[in-house]
Amino acid sequence: DQELVYVGLCFHVMKSIDEDDAVEHSTDELSQKIQEYGLFVKNTLQPELKAAVRAREKVEDEIAEYDTLRQNLDLISSRYELVDSGSEGGSLVTLETQTSESKEPLEAMVDLGHGLLYCKAVVDDPSMIFVDVGMGLHVELSLHEAKKFVKERISQLCNSVLPKRADDAKLVAMHLESSLFLLESLGKEARKQEEA
Repeated sequence: DQELVYVGLCFHVMKSIDEDDAVEHSTDELSQKIQEYGLFVKNTLQPELKAAVRAREKVEDEIAEYDTLRQNLDLISSRYELVDSGSEGGSLVTLETQTSESKEPLEAMVDLGHGLLYCKAVVDDPSMIFVDVGMGLHVELSLHEAKKFVKERISQLCNSVLPKRADDAKLVAMHLESSLFLLESLGKEARKQEEA
């Protein structure tokens, strides 16, 4: 919708400027067009660009969080030996300790407040963990299931969601750049009329 508004407004402004070279626009008309288009840039395009960049950055942050989780799962898995107890595709996985030292509970620092507040946590059995699967839902998964989910989620975010968010931000940035060029052209036209 906003793209259609943008294209329509650009067309309207450019058509009224280029409609007929013989028709001179008054300085007041050009000033009014500059003001209208300036408000469109300020009130519509700039906030859209900020929102699109924030949406892209949110996906990048989510990818980074899942990558950190993947690294932590790899660390936990390296501490324990995964034993396949499922007959098809290894769907059931249990943990067996590799050494007597790894029988100790898993200790970790847990983020309680967006990287601002941490507390020490002790996990007696790290074979099952809760994973944020989106929309505020947390699901208890085995390490094997969690690693598979995280791998698929990172792939989905990187291959589907992030490119879409990046394309959205690029499109709005292009609209903003075109709009600024149009405002500059209108300003030049107004200055020519003032000099004449």
